[in-house]
Amino acid sequence: MGATKPEVVHFTSDWKILEGCSRENPTEAANPENLAYVIYTSGSTGKPRGVLLEHRGLVNHHLAAIDLYELGPTDRTLQFSSLSFDIAIEEIFPTWIAGAHSFCAQTKCLSPVRVFYAGFVSVGLRY
Repeated sequence: MGATKPEVVHFTSDWKILEGCSRENPTEAANPENLAYVIYTSGSTGKPRGVLLEHRGLVNHHLAAIDLYELGPTDRTLQFSSLSFDIAIEEIFPTWIAGAHSFCAQTKCLSPVRVFYAGFVSVGLRY
């Protein structure tokens, strides 16, 4: 991540730290090699470890998913994975990048199958 360590700010308890900060949007854009996020996995070892994902890899993956699923602005997709599960990234970002609509599933709508399917069809979901 570089030599500079980011400052952690807890919005509920450290609000005063932000009082003197600019309200303008940041002017620097992310570079392909910049860290996008860290996912923690135990993989096959059973020992949790952080895996660093760069913007480059995520953008390439999302563009490939858009191409594979032929996503476009008129599409509607279902986002049902927990945000703490890495597959949620694939459910959300390719849809948004393609300008499509993402619908968040309510737990009660995922089962039984007939309820799930009826909800799926009623809003015109494609994937």
